[in-house]
Amino acid sequence: MSDVLAELAGFKLFSGVARETLESIVREGREITVPRRATLLLVNDTGFQIFFVLEGYVKVTREHLGEELILAVRTPGEVIGEMAMFGPGTRSATVYTLTESRFLVVPMPTFQYALRRDNHLLWNLTEMEVSRLREATQLLHEIALLRADRRVLQLLRTLAEKLGHRDGDRWVLPRFLSLRDMASMINLRRETFSRVLRRLEDLGLLEKNETTIVFRDFRT
Repeated sequence: MSDVLAELAGFKLFSGVARETLESIVREGREITVPRRATLLLVNDTGFQIFFVLEGYVKVTREHLGEELILAVRTPGEVIGEMAMFGPGTRSATVYTLTESRFLVVPMPTFQYALRRDNHLLWNLTEMEVSRLREATQLLHEIALLRADRRVLQLLRTLAEKLGHRDGDRWVLPRFLSLRDMASMINLRRETFSRVLRRLEDLGLLEKNETTIVFRDFRT
């Protein structure tokens, strides 16, 4: 319990939250490990549990006109499934693992009780949802107003900040997402996305292989 408690204490969501609140959440939860490319949640299913990402990466998706749209990528330190607490109580999206992933799974009533007990947790959850809404609004703005090449550059930078790391004046982005997945995040066809990447490669600004995409920090 102590290891998971320490991991959960590092979540931004639990900043300032009382230790006894964290202990009650961990006590009622259970750890699971899910293999790569597994379905974690299905849209419209009833939501009985909340998932805290301890290790690994997942993608949040919806289907539109037969095409899978990537709404977000969630990483260690983030929570999944909390939206089912609101409205009809069903899942608002489908979630797949991009890598082998480890979660703390907590019954919905346990988390709801913790929210009622701890104002810090309630405030942090509100801030998290507002932040996610702002990210979604910014993405819609970029899709509507930016040219394809600028959309690709902005997406690479955003994903690298979340999933990758800096190496001098370059970003290294692990290829957990396929090119099709990345293209869908900014409403581009895979062919258009690949064409922009090839152009960046021709200019010497980007290199890619089977495992990583490495590119210069375009803001420097």
